[in-house]
Order: sequence, then C-alpha cells, then structure tokens
Amino acid sequence: MTIADVMTTPVTTVPPMLSATKALQLMKRLGIHHLVVMDGGRIVGIVSERDGVAVGALLLADSSVSDVMSTNVTSIAPTASIGEAASRMRSRGVGCLPVVAGRRLVGIVTRSDLLDLIARGKGRERKRA
Repeated sequence: MTIADVMTTPVTTVPPMLSATKALQLMKRLGIHHLVVMDGGRIVGIVSERDGVAVGALLLADSSVSDVMSTNVTSIAPTASIGEAASRMRSRGVGCLPVVAGRRLVGIVTRSDLLDLIARGKGRERKRA
C-alpha cells in the first residue's frame, strides 16, 4: 500500500496573501485542519489548525496567511510507503504531508488519514508463526 492509496484529493490550497481569518473560516467550513499555501504553482507553506496558527490568526485580524504559515514544509511522493509517511510525520512533528509528483501537488496525507487506515484494519501486518 502506498500514499496514493490513502491520500486526500483534491487538496484545498490558498494563496499567501489571503487573510488569515478567511483561511481559518475556510478550514472550519470545510471541516479540515490543514491548508497548503501555493504561490505560482509552488508550495510555500502550510497553515495548520493543529499548530495553533489558525487560532492566533484570529488575534491578528489584519494578518495574511504568509504571516502565520509554517514554511518548513516536508512533502512525500505518492509512491512512498505508509510507514515512510508515518515516520516522516513523527520525526518532523507535523500533522500532514503534501503529496508531490515531480513538482506538482497531487494530494495530501494527514495524521487522520493514517489513523483511518489503522481503524479499518488495513494497516496491520500479519504475524508470522
């Protein structure tokens, strides 16, 4: 099983100059916790409710997404393994990974996607006797 099997598509993206308050409203309306920030077809950041960035955006009503986004973005290929994604998320302390094929954003895998996989029982390996 690969990331392509569990990733979410399409990805909700926002431009860096969008108001941070509007980004928070979008996350709440769509029931999501991460937005990928794109500038000219390039990933430049992530806005994550998990990191408390969205909550802080409310306090800074005039701030833009570029003011509050995380810029140290780690991505993953759609052909990567589920284990690689989990390891990368854990070691980096992030809740999502944009999925990139070449230079194109093709999906997003979140901690929730991995937990859903485990809950369905497909993430378990068989024990050998």
